Amino acid sequence: MISRAQDDTTRWKVEFISVNSLSNDYGPAFYKDGLMFSSDRNSGTGVKVVDSGSGMPFSCLYLVDFSSTIQSLNPVIAYRNTNKVRPPDFTEATSNDSKTLGHSRSQSSPDPLIIQSKKFTKVKLAGSIFQTRYNDGPLVHAAQSGDFYITRNSPHKSSSKVTSVNHLQLKILKRIGPDYYNQQDFPYNSNDFSTMHPAISLKEDLLIFASDAPNGFGGTDLYYCSKTPNGWSRPINMGEAINTAGNEQFPFLDANGHLYFSSDGHPGKGKLDIFLAKLNANKAWHIENMPSPINSTADDFGFIISGQSGYLSSNRMGTDDIYRVILR
Repeated sequence: MISRAQDDTTRWKVEFISVNSLSNDYGPAFYKDGLMFSSDRNSGTGVKVVDSGSGMPFSCLYLVDFSSTIQSLNPVIAYRNTNKVRPPDFTEATSNDSKTLGHSRSQSSPDPLIIQSKKFTKVKLAGSIFQTRYNDGPLVHAAQSGDFYITRNSPHKSSSKVTSVNHLQLKILKRIGPDYYNQQDFPYNSNDFSTMHPAISLKEDLLIFASDAPNGFGGTDLYYCSKTPNGWSRPINMGEAINTAGNEQFPFLDANGHLYFSSDGHPGKGKLDIFLAKLNANKAWHIENMPSPINSTADDFGFIISGQSGYLSSNRMGTDDIYRVILR
């Protein structure tokens, strides 16, 4: 069952915040007393190569503490070759990020342009274990064990004769000691399809991720694994109540076990919308399209929440940005 939430600006507040840059910033994840997120901003390290598909640098992972000054900013949207200035709520949707495999960043800044004169919050590049030469993130931090589950480009190309691409894979950074991790492959990765966007339950006994593995419902589907004495069980497709012929991506499990995810296949405002899925008393999924201002006519994804506040990613202003969400 799918329901459409009424737009609700009195209950939900969404703020453009100062952790953003003029580049693409997306995929927030809770980490200790702050956030980790992906960005293709210039890291200054000189080690990242450029994505030949987008012309943009590959994404690095960054850290910001909540003790930092994270401000709510009010960017102005200016349209090229016109004298018109409009508030963010009236920006047209863009095609950014709606590709099958998650992120497809634009080579040049699309209309509209973000004009922002205020200072952004200074963020830190995460440690070397979190960085490769290619795309890093999104990820999730398993707070009890201290492990990380992270999306990364596969170093191996598809064995298919039709395509020759590097797919995305999940890597597990097992915590061995303070700030010391051992990287392991998720056992169900493949060189022929992508496995990405991890979410983990509070007890760390359930793992949900997105994949375009064969025999799904179409596009990317959500799958789950259960923890067993021998490791993670084989992935199981979450079924047609969750998955569609479109793309289901960016899952997140909150402290109550409720599932948030993004989809362009379920009815919504357009492109990727954020949905909330709960199991009812009959063990059937009730799915709710989250209200505006959480969803827009652009791509809205990467929703996370803890208590009365959370974060999401959206390209409602032309590039991927991170927004703070407040439940009032």
